[in-house]
Amino acid sequence: MFVKLLKYFCVCLILTGFPTLISQPIPNRPGKLEVFDITEGFLSPRNIMLSEVCTGIEYIRLETKPDFFIKRFDIVEIGRKFIVIADTRDYQAFLFHRDGRFVKHLGKIGKGPGEFVSCYNVSLSPDETSVAIFDASRQRVIVYQTGSSNYQEVTINGFANEVVFGSDTHLLVSYNYPASVTNSNFQFAWIDLAHNDQNSFAQVPESIRSRVISKYP
Repeated sequence: MFVKLLKYFCVCLILTGFPTLISQPIPNRPGKLEVFDITEGFLSPRNIMLSEVCTGIEYIRLETKPDFFIKRFDIVEIGRKFIVIADTRDYQAFLFHRDGRFVKHLGKIGKGPGEFVSCYNVSLSPDETSVAIFDASRQRVIVYQTGSSNYQEVTINGFANEVVFGSDTHLLVSYNYPASVTNSNFQFAWIDLAHNDQNSFAQVPESIRSRVISKYP
């Protein structure tokens, strides 16, 4: 929790360079692109107090076990009932209760069923019944159940950049350039876990598509 708040605090420190942007209301102009001038914020930075960005800090002591050691947990998902931590150094994922009690490992490194080679990002479903781990090296998502040993594996079409839960039963896939053009020609996709269907949307504009294809044939 402290790590996540610290990351949030660092982001807020960056935002302090934009005081005029934060303090002024944004005009409501539907259908028009909003353009903001942030140069003034860079020229007049100010200090910010932690009390301005959060109401408090919660310290959660995580239960430890002799059979695992978290060396690095730069991926943390905190929900109302569970905490998910991914160790990107040893490619491990752990599930804890919200009070810090250890629940279980989520899969393990490997190429077998329910295993992953890399742990690029994790996502906790809104109802907190599932945890999705995106194995970017194999373009595969493994969805583990928090209340059982069941899991589901889904192969991503094209080379994705990130996969997160958009709802309890749907995953949202995002693509980066140029992979969004050379692999799928779309910027996003929905994955319906109930039917294992993938529907792409937000097609890449033709002007960008032509430029990318000429550079990455």
